[in-house]
Amino acid sequence: MTAILQNFVRRRADIVLLLRLPQKLKHPTKICRYYSAVVSSSQLLHPNPRAAQKGELVKLLLSAPQSAPRPTVFYYYKVVHAQIVRWGFESSTFLNNILLSAYLNSGWCFGYAYALFDRMSHRNLTTFSTMINALYKQYELYNEALVVFSEFRRSCGQNPDEFVLGPVIRSCTQLKCVGVCLQLHTSAIRTGLDQNIYIGNCLVEFYWKLVDVDAARLVFDCLLIKSVVTWNSIMTGFAKSGRSEVSLDLFKEMLRTNVVPDKYVISSALRACVALDFLEGGRQVH
Repeated sequence: MTAILQNFVRRRADIVLLLRLPQKLKHPTKICRYYSAVVSSSQLLHPNPRAAQKGELVKLLLSAPQSAPRPTVFYYYKVVHAQIVRWGFESSTFLNNILLSAYLNSGWCFGYAYALFDRMSHRNLTTFSTMINALYKQYELYNEALVVFSEFRRSCGQNPDEFVLGPVIRSCTQLKCVGVCLQLHTSAIRTGLDQNIYIGNCLVEFYWKLVDVDAARLVFDCLLIKSVVTWNSIMTGFAKSGRSEVSLDLFKEMLRTNVVPDKYVISSALRACVALDFLEGGRQVH
């Protein structure tokens, strides 16, 4: 098989096309051998293999057969990972970040992703952002997201950006960690992230859920830019706190700012009208 694939590669056959061929193979061993042959042969594309190996690995990582069954994609990433080690790029933060994202997004390789993360000799802001976002959004492992954030603060030496701080604030909200969230708010103010729209949305949600809706209103009022998500969050907070009249006032204020309401804002406004028995208001919203 390897000799045949090398012949294809010497003829400049498209690697991406070759990677699509084994989708009819059912046996895991055959799939793994096929991918090993493709990946090993890909270095023959260049007269100077070493000079182009890193770019070839990037291409291989980004060319995974996403439409294939999950086990097939899993075997594919394992083979490319092995090739990264074989070619001596296991300390490349750039390649490891791509591989980490690939493992996490596959939904089948979380253990491999965590092992890779632990073994990385150098981890940058992108590494931690990728890991924390996956733990919060994909796997709902909120405690683990906080553990990784603690490691970030100890070892990274960089300030968190919105892609790190946002999911950590939301993880704290899920875990009802009020003290930690208050510290994160202070950190956001210190680094100027308190005016970031995503962080602002996270903080508004935290305050109305765990502290006080009036505190959430203070954060809301301080935001220079408010998205439709921001408006919906503060309206929901007042409605759930039994102050539906304020929620309706906010809806009217939002319309004056030319922000176009989405279905969630409309739903919040209608619920406020129901709570107030405000039939005419419900008709107007409709």
